[in-house]
Amino acid sequence: MPDGIARVRGRLVYVKEGRATELAGAQRFAEGLSVESDGSVQLRDGRVLRLRENQMVTMGGRLQEAPRNIAMPERLNERQVVGRRPGGLITPPPEE
Repeated sequence: MPDGIARVRGRLVYVKEGRATELAGAQRFAEGLSVESDGSVQLRDGRVLRLRENQMVTMGGRLQEAPRNIAMPERLNERQVVGRRPGGLITPPPEE
């Protein structure tokens, strides 16, 4: 599985060796990729891509379908985020 940036379950994640780490805000990577929180990725050559759900861009700049077997962080599997607000996430109220 290639390393890269993916949009999975509505979140942007950095995938390395099959394991995902959620990206918090804009980030720049040594490989030349620059990622914005809206899902846009600027490649080394200056092209800008906007990731859709289940898409991934490799560190080499290739756009592809995100692998289905990405190991997501446990906390992302447990709750569903319904929106964002300044300072945090908006999550649904606990079920009773």
